[in-house]
Amino acid sequence: MIIRAKTDVGVKRHTNQDAFAVSEFEDSGVLAVVCDGMGGMAGGATASRLALDTFAENMRLHILPDNPEDEPDLDKVHFLPEMFKVYARGFIKGCGGALTEKEIAMLPDGGYMLTLEQAIRFLTDYLDGDTYFHVDYPEHNLIRTRTQIKLVADMEACMDELREFVKSLC
Repeated sequence: MIIRAKTDVGVKRHTNQDAFAVSEFEDSGVLAVVCDGMGGMAGGATASRLALDTFAENMRLHILPDNPEDEPDLDKVHFLPEMFKVYARGFIKGCGGALTEKEIAMLPDGGYMLTLEQAIRFLTDYLDGDTYFHVDYPEHNLIRTRTQIKLVADMEACMDELREFVKSLC
């Protein structure tokens, strides 16, 4: 397989803040990741590189293939507060002071809402006849929904801890 990538500075910027990577996994395909810059903001290149590195490393170590979004056994699905802390610390650092205290304080709620939204999207697609997300079997999106809801429940159980953590970073 030949993989090529190219980013462009565009017409308004003088530097390119984008970061990208491609990884091939022997038995599970290819992972391609693009982290867009921050519109020329200070630290944008660092933030996109840090986001890319953090995402790719955690995909390799913690998600593929041991913790898929469609794990039917919910006893194997867990939100890991320590992983959130790694992501939050790296994201805040990579933003180079561009985030307000309120934005930092809302990071746990943002992760919670995005996960809940994804559960709703999977459930909606299941109820609509699986017309949006690719499915491999009839209840695939229902299983995905349950997985996301399990993650939401785990997040709820440790939300105070997550909020205190990000507060400590301000």
